[in-house]
Amino acid sequence: MSALNYQSSIHPLVLGARSLGDALIERSSETADLRRLPESTVDDLKQRGLMSALVPKDLGGAEVGLDVFYDIVQELGKVDGSVSWTYSIMGSASWMVSTFYSEAVSREVFESDNPLTSAVLAPTRISAQRVDGGVRINEGEWSFNSGIHHAGWNILGIPIINEQGVPTHVFHGLVPVSALTILDDWNSIGLRGSGSSSVRVDNLFIPDERLISHENILSEVYPNDRVSLSTLYKQAVVPTIMVKMSSTAIAIAKGALDRFIDNSVKRKIAMTFYPKQSDAPVTHLQVGEATAKIDAADTIARHSIDEIERAAKTGRRFTREQKARIWRDAAFSSRLAWEAVDLLADASGGSFAREDNSLNHCWRDLRVAVSHAGLSINTVYEVYGRVIYDLPSNTPLLPG
Repeated sequence: MSALNYQSSIHPLVLGARSLGDALIERSSETADLRRLPESTVDDLKQRGLMSALVPKDLGGAEVGLDVFYDIVQELGKVDGSVSWTYSIMGSASWMVSTFYSEAVSREVFESDNPLTSAVLAPTRISAQRVDGGVRINEGEWSFNSGIHHAGWNILGIPIINEQGVPTHVFHGLVPVSALTILDDWNSIGLRGSGSSSVRVDNLFIPDERLISHENILSEVYPNDRVSLSTLYKQAVVPTIMVKMSSTAIAIAKGALDRFIDNSVKRKIAMTFYPKQSDAPVTHLQVGEATAKIDAADTIARHSIDEIERAAKTGRRFTREQKARIWRDAAFSSRLAWEAVDLLADASGGSFAREDNSLNHCWRDLRVAVSHAGLSINTVYEVYGRVIYDLPSNTPLLPG
């Protein structure tokens, strides 16, 4: 039984995610061994309509709000961090297809045999050039492409670099996964089932209609002919994506708390006379602190979601400071989640060392999640501080 209960009303898709709990637990070892999601899990997510949660209604999707999407991620992440992380990244990519590209391109994706989409924005190496009618990638490689094994489409970040090694322009290109080579290089201590493999491209042409300027999306200059002009597809990119990313970290922490509470009534504290860990005052203090951190993280995330949705609904543009602040808060809430789980791990005794310990699994998943560059607390603190002092942000995600 969860120590924290956040939902007052439950969307059918959230209930659908919740119904997968037992199946995801049964497949957890298979998921880790495969280093990607089992096809049975992907099929379950599809059959419950979860993979189309952020797809426009006109294209058969649910077009739910960011708040509902967050709750779906919570249900999945409390059970299996890899499922939640993969789902969140691929859901974000579906949102990007619907927001960044024209109706014609969106239809091409969502009406294709495999409309699932992944996204990876920062290449580890690339040689690309602007040519008539599009961009040609001579060669390129991108790491940490979560969900790529299940996707039919992929969004790639494509900087055009001059002879001095300076990017002169950056595009986000939508390409079929069949045009990519997926590398078998995802071997991690956590989020093992996210399938976050690298991809390689050689001699690929991407036409203009499948390209969008990085500068435009950061300024919310989206195509006027996109399939839906609802509030969902007017949201600012950086705040929206960062909150989605932090949502899995918070979900994993909630799951870790549930596991700790369940274990604490079954185990004693070694070298003491406490027959149950749950009887000890120190355990009450530890749970009190952990729940405070998790609850605070959840509150911060939900406040950011409300702010993002209200701004999109009213047509209000975020300032650079507001974007930096929501990004900062996403990283901070993820850090709170990590601190809570690390505290619970420290309180779990020697059994925590076992690889099959369920709390150990959560600890490793969350450690990897908060290692993502977008959730790097020091990077984000510096970015926000620079913005406060009206200095260049030192990040391509907040130009100016």
